Amino acid sequence: MQRQIRRHRSAGENKGTSCHQSLIDELDASISQRNIGSRAEILRQTTDLFVAGSGYFDNKQMALFDDVMNRLVNEIDHSARVTFGETLAATDKSPPKVTRTLALDDSIDVAGPVLRRSESLDDETLIVRTKTKGQDHLLAISQRARLSEGVTDVLVERGNQKVVISTAANAGARFSDFGCSTLVTRSESDSELALLVWARPQIPREYLLTLFETTSETVRQKFETADRGKADLVREMIKTGGRQNSNEIARPHVEVCKRKSARRTIA
Repeated sequence: MQRQIRRHRSAGENKGTSCHQSLIDELDASISQRNIGSRAEILRQTTDLFVAGSGYFDNKQMALFDDVMNRLVNEIDHSARVTFGETLAATDKSPPKVTRTLALDDSIDVAGPVLRRSESLDDETLIVRTKTKGQDHLLAISQRARLSEGVTDVLVERGNQKVVISTAANAGARFSDFGCSTLVTRSESDSELALLVWARPQIPREYLLTLFETTSETVRQKFETADRGKADLVREMIKTGGRQNSNEIARPHVEVCKRKSARRTIA
C-alpha cells in the first residue's frame, strides 16, 4: 500500500484528480479482500508515511492522504481507531477530514485525543460536539490549548461542574458576555468555580461585582487572599455607588445573554 501511495503521489503531480480517484478505487478493491487486522495494518503504514513527510506535502497530496485514511478508518476496529487517533492528535498538521471523523466518534477513547490536542479542528466541528455529545467529550474539548467564545458559550451552558471548572481554569479560553454571565450565575453555588472566575483577568468589572455580592463571606475572604487589590477595588465601587452604575452597564449584556439562551432553547 505504501508503494501504491508513493506511485500515485508521483503520478498525481501530472494527472491530478483521475490519479487520485484511481488510488481510491484500488484501495476499495484491496480492503474488500482483507480482514480487519490487515486493514488496520494498511492504515498504520499509510499513517507512518504521512507522518514522516507531512511537513513537505502540498495541498493535493494532503487531500490524497486525507481521503485514503478517512476511507480506512471506517474499516478498522475500535482499538485500532484509538491508536490512530492518538497518532494524529500528536501530528502538527493532520488531514482535516479524517481528523473530523475521529472527533465525531461516539467513543471518547477515539475522539478524546484529537478533541484535546488537534489543531486541525475548526470551531464549527467543536461546537457541534459540545452541543450533541456527552460530558466526557465536553471535558476533552475544555482542555484544548485555546477555546473561542463560541465554544465556551456552549461548554459553560451544557457542561457539568467538572466541565465548567475545567473551562474556567483554562488560560487559553475566551468568554463572551453570555459566557461571563453564565459563569457568575453558576458560581453562586460553587465556591471552587467562583475562585476560578475571580482569578481570570478578562472578566469585566460588572460581573466581578455580581460575583462578589452573590457569594458568601467565606468566599469573599478567599477572594481577598487571592487578590486583595481587586477585592478592595470592588468593595470601594460598592461603597461609592459604583454598583448602580455597573448595573446600568451590565443590564444590556444580561438582556443579550437572555436572548441568546432563548434562541438556543428554541433551536
